[in-house]
Amino acid sequence: MPILSSIIEKDIAIDLGTDTTILYVAGIGIRLREPTVVTIDRTTGRVLKVGEDARKMLGRTPGNLVSVHPIAAGVISDYDMTCEMLREFIRRVTSFSLFRSRVLVCVPGSITGVEERAIVNAVIEAGGRKVYLVPSAVATAVGAGLDVNRADGHMIIDIGGGTTEAAVVSLNGVVESESIKTAGAAFDEALHVEHIGAFDESELSGMRGSKYVQSDAADAIGNAVSLLKRDIPVLFSGTPCQINGLLAALGNTKSDKLLTVDFVCHGVPSPGVFASYLAELEKERGSRVRAYAFRDKRLGWKNFSVVATFENGETHTGTQTTDPYLYGFLQNLYLRPSCHECGQLRGKRHAADITLADLWGAETICPERDDDTGLSLVMTHTQKGRQALDAIGAQVTRFAVQNMERMTRMNPSLVQPSKPHDKRAAFFKRYRSHGFESERVMKLLRGPSAAERAAKRIAHLPIGAMRRIKNLITK
Repeated sequence: MPILSSIIEKDIAIDLGTDTTILYVAGIGIRLREPTVVTIDRTTGRVLKVGEDARKMLGRTPGNLVSVHPIAAGVISDYDMTCEMLREFIRRVTSFSLFRSRVLVCVPGSITGVEERAIVNAVIEAGGRKVYLVPSAVATAVGAGLDVNRADGHMIIDIGGGTTEAAVVSLNGVVESESIKTAGAAFDEALHVEHIGAFDESELSGMRGSKYVQSDAADAIGNAVSLLKRDIPVLFSGTPCQINGLLAALGNTKSDKLLTVDFVCHGVPSPGVFASYLAELEKERGSRVRAYAFRDKRLGWKNFSVVATFENGETHTGTQTTDPYLYGFLQNLYLRPSCHECGQLRGKRHAADITLADLWGAETICPERDDDTGLSLVMTHTQKGRQALDAIGAQVTRFAVQNMERMTRMNPSLVQPSKPHDKRAAFFKRYRSHGFESERVMKLLRGPSAAERAAKRIAHLPIGAMRRIKNLITK
C-alpha cells in the first residue's frame, strides 16, 4: 500500500533557502539537496541549468549566459527563475507520481503578504497542487524534537546562507522574530535593478533616474522593518505594491519614523525581458553595456529617449517609437500580469504618504510653465506627507494644479491599471524559445505593412475576383 500511495500522490516539503534548496518527500525522506542557482541564456531567456550544475557555472559562463540566485533572504527575488527551478526540482522527486503533489514550504517569520503570495503562486505554477506555508522557526523546532504546542518559549536561531533569523516559538507559532537582512531602486554592476539604502546624500546618486523594469526589493523591505524596530527614521520609495509590501511586513506596528513615497506606476516588465534585450544590443555592438538610461532628456522631456553606453565607447539611442524595448514597455507588451490587475488603482487611495508623477498634459494644464524641461506632479495623501512637503517648500518651486479632471485624463495610470497588449501572448510564446527579438517586437507593435494587408485581403478573395484582378494587371 505505501508503494501504491507514493505512485498515486507524493507530499513534499521544501526548504527554500538563499544558498540551498532541500526537498523532502513524505514517507521517503530527503530526496534532493541542491544549490539555489539558475543559469539562463540572456539571448533567448531559456533556463539551461539549475542546482549543482548551475552552481558549477558561477563565474565561468560566457557573455550570453548568467547564473543567478532567484531567492534572497528566504523570499523570491526573481519569480520566473524560481518557477523554472522549482519545476525542475519537483519533477526530479515526483517523476513516478500520477498526480500533482501537496507542498509545504518553510518561510521566514518576517515574510510579507506579497512575498507569501509569490511563493504560493510559484509553487502552483511549478507543479504543486496545494501549498502550505510554515514559519522556518516552527519547522526547525519540530525537527529538533521540541514540543511547540506547549506554552513554554523556545529560542530558535537559524543561520542560513542569506539571512540569520532569531525567533521565539511557543503554542505552535512564532511569538517574536527578527531577521537580519534603505531604500530606492538602482542598477547593480550587472545592470540588474535592485532596491538599495542610503545613509547620506552621497549615496543617493544610484537611485536617480527611471528604471522601467521590476526591481528586487526583498532585502530593502526587511532592512527597513529592522531599522524602524530600532526607532531609526526611514524614507522608503517604490512602486505602490512595494509600499503595500512594506506596510504588510510592519503589520500593526505603525511607526511615526516611516515616510513612504510611491509613484504613478505604468507597470513593470520582467527583468528577463530586459536582460535578453541588453544581450541583443551587446551582440550587435560586440561590446558590453556598462550604463543604461531609461529616461534621457537630451531630446526633450516629452520626447524622452533611452541611451545605452557600451564599454567600447559607442552609444545606442532610441525614442518612444524607435527603441523596441521602450516602445514595447509603453505599449504594455510585456508587463507583469499582476500589473493589469493592480488593486491599488481600482478606486483606492494610494497607501503611500506621497505620490510622484510626471505632469503629463502640462501644455494644456499650465501652459505658462511648460518649457519641455519637465514638471513633476506631487500628491500628498496623509498629514505626514503634507508636513514633509512643507518642510522642503523653500527648496522647490510649487504651484497648485487647478484642473484635476484634466490632469487625471492626461494621466490615466492615476486611476486605472494598464491594459495588456493584444499581442502579449504572441510575444511571450516566441520569447520563450528565441528571446527578445527587436525586429519582431517592432512588427508586432506596428502591425503588418500596407502591402502585407493588401496581399492578405487579396488572398481571401474568391477565385473569380482574383482572375479579374490578374487580367487587369496583365493588360
